[in-house]
Amino acid sequence: MDKLSVNFIKICLLAIFFSMFSQFANASGHTELSITRRSIKTNEHIIFSPGDRDWGSQLKSIIEHHLELGTLKDTLFIEFKTGTYFLNQPIKLVGKSLQTNSGPILLKGTGRVVFSGGRYLKNSLLTKISSQEVKNRIISKDAREKVLEYDLIKDSITSLGELKCIGFGRIAGVAPPQLFCDEQRMTLARYPNAGDPLLLKDRTKVIPILKVINPGSTLVDLPLDANNETNSVAQHGTFGYVDSRVEKWVHAEDPWVDGIFTRDWSWSLNKIRQIDTAAKSITLEFDEKYNLTNKNSFFFACNLLEEIDVPGEYYIDKRTDKLYIYPPNGFNIKTSTLQITSAPYDLLTLDAIENITFENICFELGRYRAVNVSDCKNISFKNCEFKNFGISAIAIKGNDNNIEKCRIHAIGGTAISLDGGSFETLKKSNNKVFDCDIYDWAYYNRVYTPAIALTGVGNIVLRNKLHQAPHGAITVSGNDHLIENNEIYDVLLEFRDFGAIYGFLGKNQLMRGQTIRGNYFHNIGQLGDGVYAIYADEATAGWTIEGNLFYKIGHAGARVAGVMTNTGSYILVKNNIFLDCSETFELSFHFSTWGKKRYTDYFLKAWQKQYTLEGSIPSLYLERYPELKSFMKEERIYVSTDAFIGNQVGNFNLPLNQKGYFKTQSDIQQADNLVQSSQNVTITDHNITDYLELWNQSVDRRSIKKTIPFILKGYLKFIE
Repeated sequence: MDKLSVNFIKICLLAIFFSMFSQFANASGHTELSITRRSIKTNEHIIFSPGDRDWGSQLKSIIEHHLELGTLKDTLFIEFKTGTYFLNQPIKLVGKSLQTNSGPILLKGTGRVVFSGGRYLKNSLLTKISSQEVKNRIISKDAREKVLEYDLIKDSITSLGELKCIGFGRIAGVAPPQLFCDEQRMTLARYPNAGDPLLLKDRTKVIPILKVINPGSTLVDLPLDANNETNSVAQHGTFGYVDSRVEKWVHAEDPWVDGIFTRDWSWSLNKIRQIDTAAKSITLEFDEKYNLTNKNSFFFACNLLEEIDVPGEYYIDKRTDKLYIYPPNGFNIKTSTLQITSAPYDLLTLDAIENITFENICFELGRYRAVNVSDCKNISFKNCEFKNFGISAIAIKGNDNNIEKCRIHAIGGTAISLDGGSFETLKKSNNKVFDCDIYDWAYYNRVYTPAIALTGVGNIVLRNKLHQAPHGAITVSGNDHLIENNEIYDVLLEFRDFGAIYGFLGKNQLMRGQTIRGNYFHNIGQLGDGVYAIYADEATAGWTIEGNLFYKIGHAGARVAGVMTNTGSYILVKNNIFLDCSETFELSFHFSTWGKKRYTDYFLKAWQKQYTLEGSIPSLYLERYPELKSFMKEERIYVSTDAFIGNQVGNFNLPLNQKGYFKTQSDIQQADNLVQSSQNVTITDHNITDYLELWNQSVDRRSIKKTIPFILKGYLKFIE
């Protein structure tokens, strides 16, 4: 049989297949599902509508068929018409390998297209509280008559999950259901009531811990390795309380406390084991990672029906499967919409697949994550929205994947994680997040869960806006990442000892080569202390920080800096502008002061084990990072390889909390001489800050670019 005959038969078989598929689709009640294929070399155009039953399963079949039988010349175009597409089960697309012969796939929404892992509640099921006993549990008499009850069983909602002990050093797992009204996140009933999230740092909406009765965990001086528990047996730490309101929770069914019980960075959500009204104490159910302390410690209580007392609060009674909500201001039972996160899984999983683009699609309402991309290449999300997910929006592992012009918000933990490239070859992944607006992340799992987490080699973060979060914006692990031309502000709002960009890479000295360039940091650390725009922690090495603009970092007398490092080496701070910053660059020689034991018992031992033997550092790394050749020979306590060069400093509305252009902390005099410093100058034109205020508040920044001060040209040109 000749080649022409074989191709003719293939075309006929494919035509029969798609004809049968289309008939099946229409017979199954689909409002529209059309498939056309004119020849083996032409494109397929498939249209889905919100009424299509089992659309997820059919989408999976169509894509897998294309991956198996398509050619490089074929493009599969899948169009979604306006509406909401509910995912009652996850969509998992698994390829055989990345060496595929199929052409690109485009999934595009026309109009407002939503992939949802949630449920709309029926307002008709909202009633007044049916049980007087339940009413009496609510402390506020006024609220008792305003709180509404919803029977989840009547609406066939049974997967309610549970609160878990989460926080520093713990895996969050799947989040419990979260309630939304008119697309605004509601608050799990708490005391004290929540205030403006941008003002939480002043801690007026929390209860201070003034007395520790039982510290629980053994005192820990050294950093913990992954998954290393402090104690094998829970110690149930106990602290005292002074607010008598606590005593009204003695009979609460499932009370939890959210706060800082140990270290500034070690936030935790923990369950109340016991309230002792005689001793005026609270005992925690789960052991903390460190010993309890009353230094900068605080908490608020949550998951309390007793405390549902202001509009927008809710409580789910797992025992009776009832939801209680104090309707928010403006709630209209006829027109308002109530939604609850439902799906406890990734809505979409891509594994070992390439060349798929998602465009103009909104992913929303899941208890876990929207998308998980594993070992994939050329996967793109363009002009998409991700919102209202309990744990994360997107996790990507692979190479040449893109997240472009997306809006990502209301995410319970890390918004995006990027991993790729090769540690063996130092080949860059070229995964990119660019031109995105990411905000309001880490509302559930609130520390060490950034907007973007970088691991692997050579990821790129470019021209994004990152703002409104309790902790950091970007965490860095791995090599040769590029963070360029981003605007980062209103982060680090609640917790201390962290950076908007943060890396803790000192133990693994092979991880270096990060470039942080041309970013605009502003309005950071204006109420708190011990936070930094860029923080290379604990012997982290090999960062280039150049051409950035820092404005309004810190407040009077605060230890808040544009750039901070604890005994970091080869940290180059070059050609940056620091305006109204409490501190510009601080180098703490902490191995000579509070970190002596950490150096001798942890870092030095690790380095001697890893880098002492000949050939222990791969030749490829020695070529890429020549300074590694002398790593074990160099001074490791009083490092002298950091540089502060060509920077401009101006303080007009905030005093500079340092004597010179930068600051050092050490047990020796003249430690400043260990920093290579030259060509730094002082700015005297105070009109610059007036312009930045105008810039920050402007909706149309293009309209004021013509009046940009000369000194700022080249620093703000990338932000529109």
